[in-house]
Amino acid sequence: MNWKKVKLGDICQMNSGGTPSRSKSAYYGGNILWAKISDIESAKTGIITETEEKITEEGLKAINNRIFEANTLLLAMYGSVGKTAITGCRLSTNQAILGIRPLKDDIISLQFLKYWLQHKKEELLNRAVGGTLQNISLGIVKNLEIPLPPLKTQKHIAEVLDKADALRQQNRQLLAQYDELLQSTFIELFGDPVKNPKGWEVKKLDKVCTQITDGTHFSPPSVDSGVPYITAKHVKNYGVDFYSKPTYVSIEEHVKIYSRCKPEKGDVLYIKDGATTGIAAVNPYDFEFSMLSSLALIKPQKKELTSQFLVSWLNSEQVKENLINEFMAGAAIKRFTLQKIKSFQIPVPPLQLQQRFANIVEKIEAQKAEAQAALAESEALFEGLLAGYFNA
Repeated sequence: MNWKKVKLGDICQMNSGGTPSRSKSAYYGGNILWAKISDIESAKTGIITETEEKITEEGLKAINNRIFEANTLLLAMYGSVGKTAITGCRLSTNQAILGIRPLKDDIISLQFLKYWLQHKKEELLNRAVGGTLQNISLGIVKNLEIPLPPLKTQKHIAEVLDKADALRQQNRQLLAQYDELLQSTFIELFGDPVKNPKGWEVKKLDKVCTQITDGTHFSPPSVDSGVPYITAKHVKNYGVDFYSKPTYVSIEEHVKIYSRCKPEKGDVLYIKDGATTGIAAVNPYDFEFSMLSSLALIKPQKKELTSQFLVSWLNSEQVKENLINEFMAGAAIKRFTLQKIKSFQIPVPPLQLQQRFANIVEKIEAQKAEAQAALAESEALFEGLLAGYFNA
């Protein structure tokens, strides 16, 4: 497609927001929506109509009245570089967010621009600079060259991508509903996992497990083929997903790692450090694999604890918050040591009730697996369409 390319800065107005001084309480708690990158991330529909924090008129003046009208495209420039959302109403943002508005409505469709920026996300990430907090500059965004078909074509492309995006969003919502069903079933059978209103006996985790250990503390070199190597990136809220991003180590490295950490099907894998600390999943695989130290391997005593109960308990938001407050208060980096994990205080309901829950989990997980497969297909469809339109 021979679409004319133009610099984004030539057809759009761009400026970032600002952060009023945190030392002045008069700047916060007003009626003006003030978006942060977390608000972009939590905007499930891609449109922001509410924010976690609000500022006052005085706070807005302190950042030179930097405010964006409805139908402004917001682009994350720090941290979650490349993430986008559209303002559903008038709001302000912090300096980590760039507001983009077409200079003329008949030049570019905002939805078309949003999808094109999603397509460019990997490039933006590769051009980001900085240490812990990666960022891109306004200059980089202004100099991006966007292929510009006629406005009618832009709107048609955006409509097709809207439909593909809606399909994957539906699949994500279905998965979320299965998770909610699982959580509500857990609460119904066992009560609040922290308050323990049913008075179940509470024990230290290492007293109801045969082993609590972790993987290798030295990252082995990866190889193209060999023995599967599972790290925190493979453990998700919905389970263990090795095949989407498989990694391998040599047989020699595996033998050394496996001698101290032998995961078996039905064991619990628990992320013990990093950004996703606190996520647990039952190991679904019956093949041997090596593990990194970011994962703990927990083997419940079968006469005391089922893996399904333990995983649901660990994944409970109440439990996560409680454990973080107890063991990580003030910590700069999220991390549970093995000693801390062993000392977790867990309520232990009757085994028969746990097994009843495990049977319910098995049925729900079967349905989730189908939904997860449908989500993978819809994600592939969306990404394929995105590449088809913008790689041409």
